[in-house]
Amino acid sequence: KSTLLGAVNGLVPHFTGGTLYGTVTVDGRTTAGHPPRELADVVGVVGQDPLDGFVTDTVEEELAYAMEQLAIPPAVMRKRVEETLDLLGLADLRHRALY
Repeated sequence: KSTLLGAVNGLVPHFTGGTLYGTVTVDGRTTAGHPPRELADVVGVVGQDPLDGFVTDTVEEELAYAMEQLAIPPAVMRKRVEETLDLLGLADLRHRALY
């Protein structure tokens, strides 16, 4: 299963190596000709244990994490986190542990 998913999302052959025989096409794009970042708008994979995808401890920290990696100014980040929590109705869960 994981090899098939790797071929569909472009990890094979771009990251895992090996030889891809034939053509894998996703939304009109060949996976050999497009790296995974160019397929991410149509293909995604959730691992067997979705909790492994989290990198922080709380809902609020998880929402802020990607913005921190992009060096978004703290004031802008806080505003966006607040807006997202409100939009999704999660404000009461902001400090909830993810595990």
